[in-house]
Amino acid sequence: MHSKKFSKTLQGLIRKCKDAKERERLRALYALSIGYPLSLVSDIFTVDEGTVYRWVDRWKKNKSLSDLPKMGRPGLLKDEDKELLRELVIGGDPRKFGLEADFWSTKALRDCLGQNDIRVSQETIRRCLVEMGAVYLKPEADKSRNESIDRIMEGRKVLAPYRLNPRTLSLIFDGPAFEEQPRKAGWVLEK
Repeated sequence: MHSKKFSKTLQGLIRKCKDAKERERLRALYALSIGYPLSLVSDIFTVDEGTVYRWVDRWKKNKSLSDLPKMGRPGLLKDEDKELLRELVIGGDPRKFGLEADFWSTKALRDCLGQNDIRVSQETIRRCLVEMGAVYLKPEADKSRNESIDRIMEGRKVLAPYRLNPRTLSLIFDGPAFEEQPRKAGWVLEK
């Protein structure tokens, strides 16, 4: 394992490696290749000597130290379900699908998928959307409502000495002023 060519190969792989765990394993092999004793390498990388031996064996067999595929429960959404989810988000308006919603939230998507006998959690839908590259846009305040916002802030200052719950203040002042304008929010996915 002590060769300059092997050390150069490892240096190049370390520079290109994007996975932190694999990069650390490669660094341990590099330390061995330039002459560090196995006991010192295991101390530096805080692993057992047996672990370093396994890394060396894996390198000799596979020329790779990347993580092995993980076993686990298969995903709940099939490929055709994911495609339907993609079409729903790209399609835009949930009202086209009989839902009373202005934008696609994970709840609205779950309800729509439920109409097609696909039962999954909102978190599963969120993870799937993130994997697809979708982003969630939060509602934006309309700039033309500065007067309403100023009125709300003044009202909060007047009522602050009475120690009202901030949520109560929001209900008193935020309600009608902010409901007049349509909200721009929901999951967005490029075609």
